[in-house]
Amino acid sequence: MISPRGGSERKLCGTGAVITAWSPDGKFIGILDRDETKELWVFFLVSVETGRKERLFLSTAPAVFRGDVIFFFAFAPDGRHLLFAGGPSAPQADVGNLLNSIGAGGTDIYLLPLAGGVAKEEPRRLTNDSKEIMGLAWTPDSREIVFSSTRGGRPSLWRVPIAGGQEPQRIPGTDAGFYPAISKAPPIRLTYQRSYLDTNIWCMEIPKSQEISGSPAPIIASSTLERDPQFSPDGTRIAFASTRSGNSELWLAGSDGSNPVPLTSFSGKRTAGGPSWSPDGRQIAFDSNRPPQRDIFVIDVESRAYRQLTDEPSLQGRPSWSRDGHWIYFGSNKSGTYQIWKVPADGGKARQITQGGGFEARETPDGKVLYYTKARSMTPGAWSVPADGGEEIPVIESVRSGYWAVADKGIYFLDFDAALASAAKPLRFFSFETRKITQVGVIEKIQLTLDASFSVTRNGRWVIWRQLDRSESSIMLIDNFR
Repeated sequence: MISPRGGSERKLCGTGAVITAWSPDGKFIGILDRDETKELWVFFLVSVETGRKERLFLSTAPAVFRGDVIFFFAFAPDGRHLLFAGGPSAPQADVGNLLNSIGAGGTDIYLLPLAGGVAKEEPRRLTNDSKEIMGLAWTPDSREIVFSSTRGGRPSLWRVPIAGGQEPQRIPGTDAGFYPAISKAPPIRLTYQRSYLDTNIWCMEIPKSQEISGSPAPIIASSTLERDPQFSPDGTRIAFASTRSGNSELWLAGSDGSNPVPLTSFSGKRTAGGPSWSPDGRQIAFDSNRPPQRDIFVIDVESRAYRQLTDEPSLQGRPSWSRDGHWIYFGSNKSGTYQIWKVPADGGKARQITQGGGFEARETPDGKVLYYTKARSMTPGAWSVPADGGEEIPVIESVRSGYWAVADKGIYFLDFDAALASAAKPLRFFSFETRKITQVGVIEKIQLTLDASFSVTRNGRWVIWRQLDRSESSIMLIDNFR
């Protein structure tokens, strides 16, 4: 720590914790860290004066902390409660799985009564939405909390009394609001961050040998989030996920982005994303999030009737079809770490394919080999394994989850490890026949993110991807907040 007036830094304690909160009297800092077993997350109080670290409560008390991820926490101004937002996590032994769980959503707010700086009872749940929580704050009288949530569809600020018995109420005019903070003395002011993200679907023609590629252009756009574009097998349609209706739903459009129409209508009860077309183009597999789990579904393109293929208290995602249409591959952490599984397309028991890790898989045109990645896009590498399981072999070092696609003659992927002077990234091709990698184009303005999207037509002529086109943030203030 360091004095607000400047001076030398002073280490309080050795910890890897990154979430902190000041106690009301300013004498302690609350941190979230592993206990001595390295298995449970525990709150500690660290003395600002001495650096002494003590448990805030016994690790055997609140069951909600066992295997859960805590995102935000804050002491009440009167010191009688601790407020925190948390949700189900992936297995704690795998750091990559922790990142996966954060993207899965499913956060709620809990209130932990304190007595003498120790919690001796279970936390009480204040919300039951299992939605994303992005910041929370106490009112000065310690009677209410203000928090950012997607419970209404898009992020905004809400308030709820800690006494319970009332539903949270939206604070008018706070759409796209995050990270609230409230002053402690009159006049009471509420500040928050207002952020706008706009991601759209872009398209580019992949050049033939020695030809110049066509200019990239947006083909599916709105003022909200468009992602997960996937060409149909014949290349005439695109399935994608969008929040333009207020909830993440699946949509369909022509190959040029024309005539977008909704495919799902969960209306906030669950989300839809990660579409994958069946070989005959009549069905789409997708993942749907309803915390604490995410499962695989299949929907009929014409009738809009859908069915659920998995029902596990874990995270299943990134489905893809076998070329014969009999199986659907997906990544799941049901075994403790993320592995590739496959389930009969008509329903049935899932089978585990990989043993050394797996997150996203694609089958070759002959149906004999499965290519896959092991983690989300921040971790590179593509492997291969026989479609029924077997030896797992590394193939391409620089492939990232969500930024690759299997076509008829090979694998197209974006190389984020290439050292280029600009933000452009090479589009490369791995040939099944020659096993060689060549560069076939360049994509500008693409960022490496966990929410990746990329698709190529099977003939290797067109590529589409999700691109961040607008990102704005402002600090907002509500004076005389009541």
